[in-house]
Amino acid sequence: MQKMQKIRKTLTAVIPGVAFLAFALTAYAAGDTATITITGTVKNASCTLVQPEPVTLPPVDVRDFGGAAGKEVGQATMEIKLNNCTSDQSKLDIQVSGTGSGTVFSNTATDNPAGGVGIEVFDLDGLAFKTDGTSNADVQTREQDGSYDIKYTVKYVSTADTVTAGNVQSIVTVAFTYS
Repeated sequence: MQKMQKIRKTLTAVIPGVAFLAFALTAYAAGDTATITITGTVKNASCTLVQPEPVTLPPVDVRDFGGAAGKEVGQATMEIKLNNCTSDQSKLDIQVSGTGSGTVFSNTATDNPAGGVGIEVFDLDGLAFKTDGTSNADVQTREQDGSYDIKYTVKYVSTADTVTAGNVQSIVTVAFTYS
């Protein structure tokens, strides 16, 4: 019997404490609220990019640059192919960017790099892309099969009066926006 009274006293002491704790948690949980707007866009599928092949410029002689900065020599074609474009994607906006200054992409070769030379990439109209990606090229001719076949010209360009022999490499990023 004495044991029962002890349990009753313990419960009498514990129950108000639990009730107070539950009230305190409820009061704490009833704090501030926020409304968050979530937005998004559902777009049509993008075209399928066919992984471009690396571009290899022809070998040139340091004398071809004629001892002057800004001389363009050698030439190769950079080809980009996009397949499975929908009729909604009738206009393609292209940005080219990379390391460099102005329109000259830096020579980033690490193995025996040539000196005083960089790379320029020209759009279909013969205008050089800016390395910071701010110049765009619009391509509006989508093939009947839903593809784009884009060919740009790539050239060496001297960045100094003196060009030294060595390897040339530049990495460019090409970004596409469809409309």
